[in-house]
Amino acid sequence: MLPSELADTLQLSRQTVTQALRRLADKGLVRKHAGPKADGRTVPYELTPSGRRLAAAPG
Repeated sequence: MLPSELADTLQLSRQTVTQALRRLADKGLVRKHAGPKADGRTVPYELTPSGRRLAAAPG
């Protein structure tokens, strides 16, 4: 998902989402993904295996 799409979905500012994604990337929970949506200016992010486990954890 692109940071701008995530910001729109969560109704947060793009700056807030960008900062949060950087912190999550520093913790190894998300990573940039050079896929078909990457256009050089913006790059989508995806959950890492650790991020998926955390997202799936109960409560």
